Amino acid sequence: VRHNDSGTYECRINTTPKQTKKVTLSVQVPPMIISEMSSDRVSLEEGETATLICNVTGIPQPNVTWYKRNSRKIDGKKERIGTEGEVLVIHNVSRMCDDIYECYVDNKVPPAVSKAIRVTVDYAPEVTLPNKRIGQILGKETILDCIISGNPQAVTEWRRNGQLLHKGQKYDIDVFRDELQNSVTLSLRIKDLEKSDYGVYLCVGSNYLGEDEETMTLYGENGEWRGGRPLKTGGQGEGGSPAASRGGEKDWDPWKSAQDSDLAGNSKNEDPYR
Repeated sequence: VRHNDSGTYECRINTTPKQTKKVTLSVQVPPMIISEMSSDRVSLEEGETATLICNVTGIPQPNVTWYKRNSRKIDGKKERIGTEGEVLVIHNVSRMCDDIYECYVDNKVPPAVSKAIRVTVDYAPEVTLPNKRIGQILGKETILDCIISGNPQAVTEWRRNGQLLHKGQKYDIDVFRDELQNSVTLSLRIKDLEKSDYGVYLCVGSNYLGEDEETMTLYGENGEWRGGRPLKTGGQGEGGSPAASRGGEKDWDPWKSAQDSDLAGNSKNEDPYR
């Protein structure tokens, strides 16, 4: 039986009088998505309006339900969207709308069908620093981390005194990608720290929508480049060492200082991301 077999059929019996009986045949057709008339991939910028189309046929008329896959969440559970129908309109899209959407089509005639539609939202880079100031003693190595989000993926770089820093004998530069958050961590490792390494470092991210940057200060035990202000050491102790001036403290621990004192510019309870 095909769809074009639908219609009214009449049965006649050649008796006297003649007898007739009419029967209406309605052929049900499972749902089908017309791909060439439906969306496949939608790309736009933040603030624009996205229109997703899922053109369907079937008898009876199919119901279309929309889902968001939440592919950037760890659990990845689909989320049903309240709107039903062949067209889904998303106003004022944000980066949170960047995902895979799915139209699910059913008319109680198996099998039900579905289609995935990729929505890509472009936005300008945003640079954040886990720490804006970090301390380290001479001769050691230190790592400066910078997190850059953006779509398309930003071009990332570290600069100092207006000069682009490159991987080499003095620096190692590594990039760690976080696909779930659509971000990268740009890690600058400074080897064999010298006094000349203390100062302000600039992390930059850019794409076709714009550029963002943040500065990080690297300072030393005696306060070199602590935001341009020397630390108060309370005078020199025996032997002229900073450790002696602090009552015999054996080793200067920049990480403990950064967490417990004013050295990092934050109190114990202050959120460094805030």
